[in-house]
Amino acid sequence: MLQFSPRIRVFFRFVFFHWIIFFLFRVVFYLFFSETETGITLETVAKAFYLGAKFDLRAVLWLAMPLVFFSWLPFINFKTNRKFWSWLYTLAAFLWVAVYFTDFGYYAYLNTRVNSSLVSFLHNPIISAEMVWENYPVLKGFFGTLALLYIYNNFLKRYIFRQEFFIIKKSSMANVLGVLVFSLFFIGGLYGKFAYYPLRWSEAFFSPNVFVSNLSLNPLLYLSRTLRHRGNHYDKQFIKDNYALLADYYKVPEKDEEKLNFVRRFPKKDIGIDFEPNVILVVMESFASYKTGLLDNPIDAGPHVTKLAKDGMYFSEYYVPVEGTARSMFALMSGVADLSQYKTASRNPMIVSQNVIMNAFKNYEKYYFLGGSANWGNIRGVFSNNVSGIKIFEEGEYTEDRTDVWGLSDYHLFKEAVRVFNERDQKKPFFAVVQSSSYHRPYTIPKVPGFEELTKTEEELKHAGFISNQEYNSFRFSDYSFGQFIEWAKEQDWYENTLIVVTGDHGVPDNGAPFRVPSRVQLESAPFHVPLVFYNKKLIPKPVVLDKAASEMDVLPTIAGFLGIEYANQAMGRDLLNPIYDDRRFALTYTYHRAGTYGLIGEGYYLKVKPNSRELYLLDNPEGLVGLKEEEPERFEAMSKLADALLEFGKYMLHHNKPIKDLTTSQATR
Repeated sequence: MLQFSPRIRVFFRFVFFHWIIFFLFRVVFYLFFSETETGITLETVAKAFYLGAKFDLRAVLWLAMPLVFFSWLPFINFKTNRKFWSWLYTLAAFLWVAVYFTDFGYYAYLNTRVNSSLVSFLHNPIISAEMVWENYPVLKGFFGTLALLYIYNNFLKRYIFRQEFFIIKKSSMANVLGVLVFSLFFIGGLYGKFAYYPLRWSEAFFSPNVFVSNLSLNPLLYLSRTLRHRGNHYDKQFIKDNYALLADYYKVPEKDEEKLNFVRRFPKKDIGIDFEPNVILVVMESFASYKTGLLDNPIDAGPHVTKLAKDGMYFSEYYVPVEGTARSMFALMSGVADLSQYKTASRNPMIVSQNVIMNAFKNYEKYYFLGGSANWGNIRGVFSNNVSGIKIFEEGEYTEDRTDVWGLSDYHLFKEAVRVFNERDQKKPFFAVVQSSSYHRPYTIPKVPGFEELTKTEEELKHAGFISNQEYNSFRFSDYSFGQFIEWAKEQDWYENTLIVVTGDHGVPDNGAPFRVPSRVQLESAPFHVPLVFYNKKLIPKPVVLDKAASEMDVLPTIAGFLGIEYANQAMGRDLLNPIYDDRRFALTYTYHRAGTYGLIGEGYYLKVKPNSRELYLLDNPEGLVGLKEEEPERFEAMSKLADALLEFGKYMLHHNKPIKDLTTSQATR
């Protein structure tokens, strides 16, 4: 029988020993804090422990890396210097045990696992130290830690590092097999799952229950992850100084400058129907308005969305605040523009909990469909942690096979969504978010019934803002897939009672498309400008075009208001159909990859701010960009103040848009 080399056996013993320790810490955490929890099920606890075990294994493997990669070096080779490794890991244990103990106290104090906000306590070290001394058994903890480390050090020497450590001989089959097995185990443990995307922290937030999500986390990994996002990057005093402006813009009924209250509560409304409408919110990938007939593109690549817009309610001046799919989906669901400086808000575990208006649809079943993995961009946490009872459908859960790196094609994704809608309990209404992704490089177009690729000349493509026939047909395929979805939906019983909302996650550059208005090209508005359409013949019997500025953060408040749903909001979104806001309709834009570049669109103007300048322009000017701040100083000043205030408000709300529990509408905004 083959036996692994002593070196490999030491590696495995080291990993499993620490894995058991981390598991025991999790058990203690559960026993210590679960007593006050109600409503948690055995199933959710079991899932939390399962995910926690995978996070723990990853943490242990990171801990083992110095041993695995450097234990063969001269002077610290285990064969001649086992004491070095025993004392190195004892010192490391002092640090991670301290993190675990701090984590317990942190959760008891703040109801969250230890994270980067711990650094803020160092700003007042004396006060923080006194608080810790007065509230926690510091001396007992210190001497208890020393006792544990003594036991730990002796255990390492006697049971983990006692085998002779030597260089593997290539001629030994057992050595080669051991290296192969351990390498696969090591890589697999770090990756965390059998899927295209690896295990990510967002999977821990599979439940809106705070304790269950925290039970899944490993404090070492969580602290490390949050340290990358350290710093709030907002100016609270600026928000206070501009509170009156912001409170008036959002029509806050209970103004409180000290507490910075922005909560607006809207009561249930009778909209004159005898059914609860379903909602299907379709988010089309990179669906720039200029590529469709809605802006008179000569080779309209989006005829199906164009047709729906001309038959329904079309918001012609609708803009997303930031480019990028993950940033867009965060803004859509939370109502807060993703103005993060480090990566995206969806990747920041410190701000995963947000007030999501989708929760206001109390009796609704809720769904999220994505052709790929919800681990992409850690978008899973935005939905699963914030939307109670939501069912997430992603690659691996469909009957159709993935098309390319982005998962299912849009055609097959919409087909699967219809199947799920038909199989569900038809007695309850539903709210579904369907996110497409086919219009991405490598622009894969599968063979599907009824779709044929077209060929345009290079001149036609350039004039219309396309870069190639491949890109043009990929956009057409995405639109065609949506058109098929509408045709399939019309055949279903739930169709007539369903509000269909379609928009784009963001646009793309127009490549200087000659057919466009010169000023819009020069203002680079295309990446922000996408369609927004509401469609249901019972609710919208005649076509409506609304040309006032609209923002992505407005979508969920508008859906809720349009359907008469009671909801509470404190974020950046406003109901596009509520007349109390008609005096000022604006949309913020932010170019995250150009420091200090943002803008404000509204009333036919575009205020453009750059690091060393700001100017006011007409949005539509056939002569191109002509600065107007000298000619219209009052408008320039008003839009400048509002743009600055909204930008800082967005940064602030990323960290302060926590779920609103009280939906009482006694002080409702009307």
